[in-house]
Amino acid sequence: CIPVLVEGGHPAYPKGEPTWWPWRAAPGIPATESPLRGLTLDYSAFSLLPDGGGSKNSEAAIRLVNESAFLAADEQRLSRMRAELARVAPLFVYARQRPPAGAPEDAFERLRETLARVLLVRV
Repeated sequence: CIPVLVEGGHPAYPKGEPTWWPWRAAPGIPATESPLRGLTLDYSAFSLLPDGGGSKNSEAAIRLVNESAFLAADEQRLSRMRAELARVAPLFVYARQRPPAGAPEDAFERLRETLARVLLVRV
């Protein structure tokens, strides 16, 4: 199962404005130059991102169906996306207890690390 996350489409936001999901990397900023390198996610690595703000919804739907079919036929890409989804999934939940050392971070641990890094950059 690969998530399908619709990109944009709300009239309150400018066309081309990315949808700001948790931990999403800012477009146009090279990962090596970001003070948050290693903390942000490339959503295209684990989800399909159809454009919801297209001029014709039927065209966007056809593109999504085509992309889904291509993905289903590309077992290596599908396997990579599933593995990446499994890796990042803990970042979207809050654990009842702090994860032990070496365990994947949960959303709170990632937030804590992000805030620490941002505060250190500004000091």
